[in-house]
Amino acid sequence: MNGMDSFTRVFARELAGTGLVKDRQKDGTCRVITPTGALCSAVFIAGALLEVDGRVNDRMQARVADPTGAFTLETGRQERDTAGILSSIQPPVFVTAVAEIRCPWGTGDAAFRCVLQDIREVTRDIRDGWVITTARATLFRIEALARAMESGDRTGTIGEAILHYRTMPGYLKDTATEIREILAGMELSPGCRETDIVQVVLTLIRDNGGEKGITLEEIIRAGTGEGLSPGEVRKAVESLLAEDECYQPVKGTIRLL
Repeated sequence: MNGMDSFTRVFARELAGTGLVKDRQKDGTCRVITPTGALCSAVFIAGALLEVDGRVNDRMQARVADPTGAFTLETGRQERDTAGILSSIQPPVFVTAVAEIRCPWGTGDAAFRCVLQDIREVTRDIRDGWVITTARATLFRIEALARAMESGDRTGTIGEAILHYRTMPGYLKDTATEIREILAGMELSPGCRETDIVQVVLTLIRDNGGEKGITLEEIIRAGTGEGLSPGEVRKAVESLLAEDECYQPVKGTIRLL
């Protein structure tokens, strides 16, 4: 299993409350299921970089805050390039980051770490766009949980989350209310949402396309899982084609340049 095949957007508080580990491998890679049913092998986050500690040639740790809490990210000796980038960023500043979920043997059945694979300084607009998209993806999962609880369906990832976390309707209501309050309290400048969507779609194409590319239908399905609408995905693809970020080797198939 390659944990970097795809990433999931979750808020810090949800990831901190995650205790269901699956597919633990000897190389440390694994997947976790969060309380709202997100299946994560890697996470894409954004927020304010608050602290950086450690040494590039040993281990480093960083704290990145979003509206719900803070992520704790780390690098090891194998991530020296990423550690070098991290050491060059002076907090406080907005960043985006991709971190792989790792569950080393001997750390406990529910223990995992977020190992930093990429981090970069970004604008407030991009951070705000991440919050919007992550909020929509979270609400999408909450709706799926509510439907499964109402129907009694306990299959798949959603079913595993319900059984493990003993999900109650009150949790869904409180979490949805919190997410909507976050959205209501944000002050967004024009264009930040569109910029973030294009970045999401570009990453989906990169991570899922391979040498042969990926069909528009597959991009739309992947984008729906990130809380995007089909129209938003199509518009983002059109923008990427117009900007020569990708092309169509055959009609209906998208590939990065």
